[in-house]
Amino acid sequence: MHESEARFRRIAESLPQLVWTCDPDGTCDYLSRRWVEYTGVPETEQLGSRWLEQVHPDDRTELSRAWSTAVEQGRDFHVEFPHPPS
Repeated sequence: MHESEARFRRIAESLPQLVWTCDPDGTCDYLSRRWVEYTGVPETEQLGSRWLEQVHPDDRTELSRAWSTAVEQGRDFHVEFPHPPS
């Protein structure tokens, strides 16, 4: 692990927020411990595109569209959505 990645992970893990990162195509490559604890789903079951399963089905299309728009326009992506009940 590169020093900058290790530093990012230390910072992300110290935040009270749920933190995740994705590649421009929406493939998730990092989920913070708090995200995993909140969802109750192991990280290995959410990486890639499977993190979208933690978003309510009614919100997935709009979330995907907003993600794509942010990537295309080179803008920050901020979103709030309810976690679907288990």
